[in-house]
Amino acid sequence: MPTFWTRRSPLAWALLPLSWLFCGVVKLRRLAYRRGWLKSYQSPIPLIIIGNITVGGTGKTPFVIALAKYFINQGIKPAIISRGYGGKIKKEPQLVNKFSDPHIVGDETVLMTNYVDCPIVVCPIRKYAVEFIIKNHECDIILSDDGLQHYALQRNIEIVLMGEQGLGNGFCLPAGMLRESLNRLKTVDFILYKNQDFILKAQPLRNLVSQEILEIDQLIGKTVHAIAGIGHPESFFQQLQTLGVQIIPHSFPDHYYFKAEDICFNDDLPVVMTEKDAVKCRMIATAAHWFVPVETQLPADFLISLQRKLAMFKPFLDILVCPVCKGKLHYQKQPHELICPACRLAYPIVDEIPKLLETEARRLSLEELDQLKK
Repeated sequence: MPTFWTRRSPLAWALLPLSWLFCGVVKLRRLAYRRGWLKSYQSPIPLIIIGNITVGGTGKTPFVIALAKYFINQGIKPAIISRGYGGKIKKEPQLVNKFSDPHIVGDETVLMTNYVDCPIVVCPIRKYAVEFIIKNHECDIILSDDGLQHYALQRNIEIVLMGEQGLGNGFCLPAGMLRESLNRLKTVDFILYKNQDFILKAQPLRNLVSQEILEIDQLIGKTVHAIAGIGHPESFFQQLQTLGVQIIPHSFPDHYYFKAEDICFNDDLPVVMTEKDAVKCRMIATAAHWFVPVETQLPADFLISLQRKLAMFKPFLDILVCPVCKGKLHYQKQPHELICPACRLAYPIVDEIPKLLETEARRLSLEELDQLKK
């Protein structure tokens, strides 16, 4: 990341006219899609964009993984779409699995397959990815990993993630790190800050060759080679240092294609890297190479607000399942409830949030049950 993106230096001011031109083009393009001058695609099922307004890492991948896990635990079937950054997919959508080549489909999507059991499809044209999922998979909701500025794809909810670097100098590209003007933040549904609203917590290290697990406490006070080819490498280096590890940092561009000479050194020190980098290094790694998995916990107030917004979409109410029998629920407008005929339970919808707890459900009378069958 250029240093002038973080402060209003003479170079940043010199590039500012180009930033005005860039912002103008972005605004005009967005307006063209909103007015229908350019065609956009509306998914028939709810679609959530998880993106950022800045260049650089904001923790999107672990956030998308956590959100997909949340929906799965709720009995909702998610799917994930991605452009496949760092990959080579052109127009044909491709389903990603654990054995996919990260150099073809992108490193982040391969990483996701280690954590979530749901369809993950890459395609630069996200409309094609959505159509592929709908045609080939049973899916209730779609999560788009990035794509905030992909206005050819309509969305129901927009979530913007912010990294530790904040907004930099506040200028748009190329004078600063903003992809759009700050006014864009006024139109999104959620803004969450990495390591404030959602925390990325380091897990025990894993060896790339043996899959051995190593507690990070065992590296306190020791020196390691730290490798990061991510949007904001300094965040990884700082994380290790905060945990008490002495590092020799090696930063690479985001989605970098590693070679053996990039990660092997003429000493006996351990080599520690991000999990995103590890998926590209398995074929060239040695017993000296370790990666740091991370997990994130989504804030409860965010999930409550998200449920409230999703409840506004009739298709979303139709995909919720009974927590007792896992059967489909049926929406009943009057009273405002979700009905499970099999369990004879009616779950209330309070403040547009479905209360899917057996203790909060009321028992349907036989008369009500007969009425539902008619």
